[in-house]
Amino acid sequence: MPSGKTHDKIAIISIIPIIFIAIKLFGINTKPMYLYGISSFFSQFMLSPDLDVKSSQHKRWGLLKFLWLPYRLIFKHRSRFSHGLIFGPVFKIAYIIAVIAFLYFSFCFFIEYNYNISILPYFLKSLNIFLKQNMSFYFIPLTAGVFTGTLIHTLSDKIFSFFKGLL
Repeated sequence: MPSGKTHDKIAIISIIPIIFIAIKLFGINTKPMYLYGISSFFSQFMLSPDLDVKSSQHKRWGLLKFLWLPYRLIFKHRSRFSHGLIFGPVFKIAYIIAVIAFLYFSFCFFIEYNYNISILPYFLKSLNIFLKQNMSFYFIPLTAGVFTGTLIHTLSDKIFSFFKGLL
């Protein structure tokens, strides 16, 4: 299994193939291409399957690394739910959405409780409009990038373990 530094080097080296994949998937339509590339790169550095252990990726979250504590408690390291090519990204995306929703609803509750202002209905209406108009434009390249980042990480783990087993 490669070290965190090796995973980082692989992530940097993978930029060139990711650019070619992005062009192949999205053509020269620059915004989805950039979203895919940035999402893939971000996925390798910040949303690594190694977030379920104390890793360099976990430490990169700095003061926000506490947000990943429930994730670490729920998922075992190298399980198909953290390192899996399908389940890993799906659960990470779902987890991030759940954390953001929890923080936002907590913020709305705080504002309504302390200032008697209800902002939740306005937010939900705006979110609904935004998602209807932009879901495929943002969701597809961002999600594809997270899947690509996980794929690169997991394949490098498998390749390193295979060759280590030969020695």
